[in-house]
Amino acid sequence: MIPFGVKILWFVLSLTGLVSSGVVLITFGRAVGAMWGPGAFTFGNVLLQGIFCVGMIWRMDPFLMPRSFCIAQTLLIGSAAFLLTGVASAFSMATSLAVLRPRNWGDNTALQWRNIFLLPVVIFPILATIVQTVVVLKLDAVKPTDDLHCDSSDPLWVRFFGYTGVPFIASLPCLFCSIKSLIRIYQMNRHIQRTHKSAFSDSVGNYTSIP
Repeated sequence: MIPFGVKILWFVLSLTGLVSSGVVLITFGRAVGAMWGPGAFTFGNVLLQGIFCVGMIWRMDPFLMPRSFCIAQTLLIGSAAFLLTGVASAFSMATSLAVLRPRNWGDNTALQWRNIFLLPVVIFPILATIVQTVVVLKLDAVKPTDDLHCDSSDPLWVRFFGYTGVPFIASLPCLFCSIKSLIRIYQMNRHIQRTHKSAFSDSVGNYTSIP
């Protein structure tokens, strides 16, 4: 069994992390002039950390938690993770497109809300939550284990439909766009360096040429 002192420490870290991240996200949103992302991320974080910390009522012992709460905790943790993944994906999409398509996105409002963000921020979390809920309830997968919170454990592969699997799959397109953006930035820097070097050589040649 996990020592209760460790559970208290985890509880305190979760609450302090929630507060500090909220302060940072609000500041970030004001700096970039776009509050939708930090606001949605904070909401998802409150949902995730909140339902986790509520488990302290039962000493964070899944064997003591009511079954209805266990199911709710499992599904809400998954839903919150899907929302956080969607917001992070939208930010990744915005920053990548600002590099790949600078004429349309490369301005000071690259993180402003655009309708295309509905896909990762709204549609993706809803669909992922529906799929997870159906699989978890149909297979009756939520069983108490020696952990800090309830989760799908029988069969164990059901966790793949929750926070352990779906966000990883959703991150792959973001990884691809990020790599492509890095390549584009590298190519642009190389081009700028060659241009500056050529301009410098021409300038030196003009000063050293014999009249």
